Amino acid sequence: MDFAEAQDYLLSFADYERKDRFAYDTRTWNLTALRVFLDELGAPDGALEIVHVAGTNGKGCAAAALAALLTAGGKKTSLYTSPHLVTIRERVHVDGRMISESDFAKITGRLGVLQRRSGHGAGGGYRTTFELLTALALLYFAEKKTDWAVLEVGLGGRLDATNVVTPELCLFTDIALDHEGVLGEGLKSVAGEKAGILKEGVPALSVKQDPVARNELETRAAEVGTELFFLDEQDLTELDLDGERRVLWKREPLAVRGDFQRRNLALALGAYRNLAARFDLPTDVETLTHGFTGLRWPGRFEIVGRKPTVVLDGGHNPSALAAILGEVKELPARRTLAVFGVSANKDIPAMTALLGPAFDRIYLTQAPTPRAAPREALAALLPKEKTVPVPGGPEKAVKRALEESHPDDLILVTGSLYVVGEVKAHADELGLDGDLDPWVAP
Repeated sequence: MDFAEAQDYLLSFADYERKDRFAYDTRTWNLTALRVFLDELGAPDGALEIVHVAGTNGKGCAAAALAALLTAGGKKTSLYTSPHLVTIRERVHVDGRMISESDFAKITGRLGVLQRRSGHGAGGGYRTTFELLTALALLYFAEKKTDWAVLEVGLGGRLDATNVVTPELCLFTDIALDHEGVLGEGLKSVAGEKAGILKEGVPALSVKQDPVARNELETRAAEVGTELFFLDEQDLTELDLDGERRVLWKREPLAVRGDFQRRNLALALGAYRNLAARFDLPTDVETLTHGFTGLRWPGRFEIVGRKPTVVLDGGHNPSALAAILGEVKELPARRTLAVFGVSANKDIPAMTALLGPAFDRIYLTQAPTPRAAPREALAALLPKEKTVPVPGGPEKAVKRALEESHPDDLILVTGSLYVVGEVKAHADELGLDGDLDPWVAP
């Protein structure tokens, strides 16, 4: 089995990242079956110290930042995130380097042998791409003898495949409305699903939350019997922002931008210090600086071009998009242009209501995924005089925006990580930065 065959095999299973509607219950999302499957693989998660990260926005960046800090602290550290931008291998990193094609294929082959033997029965069968990817990551991390694994929840928390592990710490980034068709309507339901990762005796740390989300987390923590801590404004004082919205650590500008990322890095810092107190990790300024300064988080408020300034950010729900637009206002620009595409299952009216007044021109696109909303549907919700539907993929829309821009303009590519991923995939031909690794250990 080569890499292409391995990828095709994994994508042949139910891939809920590309489906609009599906049953969200314990029969379809069978964690008991996943636990059996992992045990038959030798329970690779048992060889790892794990941090589990949930939330609506920012959990990937917080996870990557914590992983970078752990690596700087002398620990071999792995990172599992989703979705990917360009290659499925991005989801699986050890010390900032993504899994090789040969290792990906080799481990997928092992999973395939067990999968074909176990079938799809309740005792250990598998039905989803994400479950198999989670098993692949854990097996790879154990085989690479990593000390720590930082796992980002894929969807929700309670029924997510990553929730089969028993971590040393749980983290919560900002919880907002998203995936309501799956997780339930209203912030209470969404937060309740996120809170499902809490476990007895496993401490948890969260950014400041909306009172409704906070109450759900606190209620669940009391039910399972664990300590839950929240960051306050004092915890943010070690990190600041410069004029280009770069996060500053000890006056050192980092590669991540925006006040929302400042909060995510503060969460990672708090998590690292919590672990350091329990696992004898170094906390000197030099170690922390080394971890933070090497961090990048591709596709999330990432500047990938200059003259004009080109910013990529998935911005896939109203809360995330509002935060991004707040940051864009702080960057100097003669005109602000947007390249916008979004999945059909998102709150498109709320997102277009934010987008319309904020930009001088909006180039509409759609990623090559079944979930993409048609350009025409987006155009109907935006000011006609500003909108330009562009045929072809997102790279065509960016090319058009670049051709019609001035060097002092700013172009924001947003609405979907699938859109951002397509731009990353064509970065060379567009003259943009296409780097994909979140950090690389020395």
